Amino acid sequence: MMQQKSEIFVEAGLVQDFEQVTGLEYWIKNDGSINSGGESIVELRKYQLKLGYDTVPNFLKLYAQALPSKLNAIGTHPTTQLVTILVSDVGSLNTVYEVWKHGGESYCGMEAMEQSRQASRGAKEWRTGIAEIAQLATSFDTTILSPLHSLHYNRITCAFNSHSSYS
Repeated sequence: MMQQKSEIFVEAGLVQDFEQVTGLEYWIKNDGSINSGGESIVELRKYQLKLGYDTVPNFLKLYAQALPSKLNAIGTHPTTQLVTILVSDVGSLNTVYEVWKHGGESYCGMEAMEQSRQASRGAKEWRTGIAEIAQLATSFDTTILSPLHSLHYNRITCAFNSHSSYS
């Protein structure tokens, strides 16, 4: 049996509440470029939430309360940037995506992502918030996207070396 699925996501209103979050409009105005050069990656963090009318608003409230501590966590890589938060409007309901950019400007995206993840684990408010968010979720997935310009041998080596015990 063949299957086709369409989904539409819209930016969550909280994107406008944080100066550090550029939103999709910035990318669109800049020809869809991630404006970084270098060895950047895009990280998609997908939360599939429980069904219910209040689930997404509750998620966004908890997320907005905890986000400042994650954005300002000591040790976060300077190239790490939250681009936007998207919520499902059509298709799989109660789905939320975080879109992050890591690396660029001659920094390895995989290394920047890992450094920022470690830093966020030390942010008390973020840890508290994400524990509450976890109660709303049924699953969580992370996908790494590498822009075409990053598929050069040196870029792949950068990603490999950052996770290799042979560096």
